[in-house]
Amino acid sequence: MPPADPVVHPHLSPDSSRGDLMSITTREPVVRRTSAMLVSVMLAAVATLLVGSPAQAAGTGTINAWGDPVNVRSGPGTNFGVTGSLADGTLVTIHCTTRGTNVEGPYGWTDVWNMIGNDRWVADALVDTGTMNPVAGPCLNPGSYPWPATDSWVADGAGYFAGECTSFAAWAVRNDDIASRSPDWRGNADMWNDNRSTVTVVSSPRVGDVAQWDPYRYGAGGAGHVGYVSAVYGDGTIQIQEYNWGTFHRYNTRRIGVGIPSRYLRF
Repeated sequence: MPPADPVVHPHLSPDSSRGDLMSITTREPVVRRTSAMLVSVMLAAVATLLVGSPAQAAGTGTINAWGDPVNVRSGPGTNFGVTGSLADGTLVTIHCTTRGTNVEGPYGWTDVWNMIGNDRWVADALVDTGTMNPVAGPCLNPGSYPWPATDSWVADGAGYFAGECTSFAAWAVRNDDIASRSPDWRGNADMWNDNRSTVTVVSSPRVGDVAQWDPYRYGAGGAGHVGYVSAVYGDGTIQIQEYNWGTFHRYNTRRIGVGIPSRYLRF
């Protein structure tokens, strides 16, 4: 049975909770995040080898919740459903971070939440990462895309039609705080790698890259396809966020093998 929801203190705001765990009891004072610092640094080095550049590589940490199991939720907050639990001491890979419910852990309060898998989130307050700061880059929120359900042909102002795979991928790159070059006005999806002076072509993806399909490769159409890489896993798979795959001008996400796209583009 997954852990129960945390106790909400009446003197705190409604979205502020102590922990996201099974029980709340009197605790002994806890030292700050130094005991696991060396382990976290070593694990981070391993994660860098698995997912690519250290600038936006996945981070790592250890569940630390006073010995209790911690809820895994479908989104970054205690208002999202519980999808499972992790035992105290479990090692986790943190693919990206975002802000959500304010939660108290052994080291204090924070509203940082860690994405540890597709639709799997844990409160950073209950993860020992060796620092109080996020250890992975920011997660992209696809729900913020301005054209989530466009059934006609509307220009998005960046050189693409809203709802097309190119429009969403360009928007994602533009808004993820990772890219240093513009993805705009690049033409059809199969043309995105043409100008090598404005994009770097790589074979090993990291979060924030654009996966590119050549025409007719693994289900792509005659103009190719592009999708945003939102997570990179150690088992040789990646998470793709995309539009216009399977359903006209609609959002889709899927986990695929690294070798499925033709290449990866880094802006």
